[in-house]
Amino acid sequence: MIKTVAIKLKMNSKTISHYKKLGYDVECNQTYDIKVKDLTKGCKSLIIVICDICGKEKTVSYKEYCRNILKYNIFCCSN
Repeated sequence: MIKTVAIKLKMNSKTISHYKKLGYDVECNQTYDIKVKDLTKGCKSLIIVICDICGKEKTVSYKEYCRNILKYNIFCCSN
């Protein structure tokens, strides 16, 4: 389960069109608060997640979280 609600993300030329399509008013090289649910699947930004098995908090990249959910349908830490 994702605990982080939003993160600060600096826009670049590769991601700006994605966020404009979602309704964000963004410009290149500016930093914005972006909701975690709107991040691209390959985003390497760190988020706080809670293990679905033991309940411990862990900081992982959003990309790693998505990979874990896709593979196991839950997020579990190494414990």
